[in-house]
This record gives sequence, structure tokens and C-alpha cells, in this order.
Amino acid sequence: MQECKIIERDSFRRGLRRLSEEYRQRIINALRQLSRNPNLGKRLRGRYRDL
Repeated sequence: MQECKIIERDSFRRGLRRLSEEYRQRIINALRQLSRNPNLGKRLRGRYRDL
């Protein structure tokens, strides 16, 4: 399966910088796992549901 590309907005990057290193690494690891297998997370709802 091909990896999905996760687009990081500038506001996300700014918010990530404000977090501690521990939380930042947890989020980065979770995003890597989701890019490899998007079915790991919950289905999106609202206007993003079919993306």
C-alpha cells in the first residue's frame, strides 16, 4: 500500500512547536503510522468524511 501524504498547515506546525518534546514525538509518530495505514484512525465526519 502506498503511503498517504499528510499536509501540515502552518498553524499546526506553530502549535506543535509549543508542545513539549515528548508530546511532539508522540504526535509525529502517530502521523507516520496514519500515513502508512490511514485505516488506523477513526473515520472523518462532516465536510472531510470522504477524503
